[in-house]
Amino acid sequence: HEVCLLFSAALVQAGGVDEGINGFLPNDIKRELARGKKLACIYCRGPGATVGCSVPSCRKSYHYPCGFQNGAQFVFRDKYWSYCPQHRQHQ
Repeated sequence: HEVCLLFSAALVQAGGVDEGINGFLPNDIKRELARGKKLACIYCRGPGATVGCSVPSCRKSYHYPCGFQNGAQFVFRDKYWSYCPQHRQHQ
């Protein structure tokens, strides 16, 4: 689930790399899990969809594996970005 931590929309690495899980602190993870329980995945409809499209006006949430399987784009540029298939970035 480390990749899920990296792309979770409301989670930041507030600690050093030797703290928590690679800088993700336990209380922050618990808070993100609680937030995720309220979010349904647009693909499987299951709870815990903490990854969201990085376009501010887009409200799509999904699980990392569901997004990956359905064409979402995952990018690292200064931070971790995710784009739903509708908002994928083109080179």
